[in-house]
Amino acid sequence: MLNFKEIKNGTQFEIFVRELLIAYGLRAYWSGVGPDDGKDLLCIAPQKSFFENSEKKWLISCKHYANSDNSVGINDLGEIIDLCEQHDATGYILICSTQPSAAVVTRLEEISKKGKIKAIYWDATKLELMLSTPKLWRIAQKFMPISSESKKLNVTATEYPNQWVVTYDGFYFFLINRIGSDHHYYFNHIEKIIDEIKSIPMKNEDHFIRIRSIYFDDKHFSYVFYLDYMYPNIENPCISSTKIQELLGDGYTKDDGRFYQFDVRTIPYFKGSDHFDPDHYDYYVPYDSYFKEGKERFRTEKEENEYSTGKENLKLINEKNRVIAFNKLENLFRKLNFLDVIRAVNCTIENLDKFYFQADWTKLLNDIEYEQERFFSAWFLFAVYNDKKFHQLISCLPQSVEHNFRLTEAFVYIPNEEGGSILSRKKDIKLYEFTVYIHPYNVKNKYIGRQLINNSFDIFSDAIEKYLNKQ
Repeated sequence: MLNFKEIKNGTQFEIFVRELLIAYGLRAYWSGVGPDDGKDLLCIAPQKSFFENSEKKWLISCKHYANSDNSVGINDLGEIIDLCEQHDATGYILICSTQPSAAVVTRLEEISKKGKIKAIYWDATKLELMLSTPKLWRIAQKFMPISSESKKLNVTATEYPNQWVVTYDGFYFFLINRIGSDHHYYFNHIEKIIDEIKSIPMKNEDHFIRIRSIYFDDKHFSYVFYLDYMYPNIENPCISSTKIQELLGDGYTKDDGRFYQFDVRTIPYFKGSDHFDPDHYDYYVPYDSYFKEGKERFRTEKEENEYSTGKENLKLINEKNRVIAFNKLENLFRKLNFLDVIRAVNCTIENLDKFYFQADWTKLLNDIEYEQERFFSAWFLFAVYNDKKFHQLISCLPQSVEHNFRLTEAFVYIPNEEGGSILSRKKDIKLYEFTVYIHPYNVKNKYIGRQLINNSFDIFSDAIEKYLNKQ
């Protein structure tokens, strides 16, 4: 959060506001000395029209009360209409480093309703939202260097219109567009990925991930992030490159509708070297052509072995994770003396990405372990001998938005001699279908989906164990 108390006084706050407006491409200037021996800040905003372009003049009133935390009161405003008429302004903006009082907001709304002058306000929250963008962050750094220290953004142009050098939050990397010459509109997506990168658990501070370059294919709205996981050469990696890809959602479309790929290399370094630099040009220059075209970097033989081994180990781990929680839940159901587990089918969410851009699914459906409607759910069929005890058990299972189950009574019909069917049911035995499911909306990729449904398995298993211990 930005701390407006770092702006020392009202004069400096006015300078801050003026620079903010100029950064937006507006003409902002001070008027001559007024009748109260003060200067007023004016702003000219261009208004484009199909017929004829025009301009609107705004009178800017700056109120810097951050040091006292006071709201701007009605007596702090002065005669707004008279001041606007004096400067031939048809707009009025109160810009404050705290917030306006309710009476001030009402007063501005009343002036706007009359139609002659548009009166609005920007409070501290509005200012912070405006400043927390690549375009204006440099102003926050200039006027609030302490509170803006945590995330510094500096974008420097190169000789190419679609390439930049970026320093942000301790990272130094290239930013490259496939076509366009603008980078501002998607930087918030990059910020989110950087937060995800920083959240990846590491052994200690000697193990870290550096961003080398980001390629944005603005024709197909997809990213390639080039990352180096670096660790001391006398130690072993604490995470594989394939696991980093998995954690970041490599090969998936995220909430912003963009497709993400992560090119990850695992690089040892000599910790004791006086010449070691985590952002040495050797980590950038040899890969320049790959960065510019969004291609996968070449790997050394050692890196290729690490990648292949990590991929195989990750496959084994994920397969184990796929069955262990499900099998535990199934075995607990089988311990109950008032029901039999007739059939149990695990969730098959791991197969989802195999259907991406698949023209013919016939062979695919024959090759994979697949059951209709089991992508996002697991299914159990029970033969229940004591209906009362069964429902007592089910009542012990938590039901919530995150952990859902559905219980349905099932009926079996068999053919009869007349060509129709007849209900087949043994006395005192009921069939129930128990379904554990997750909402597809929450499934960002197959790994997250498996984790979510395994969490449900574990929660239901804990509830059944408590039930059994009470018996």
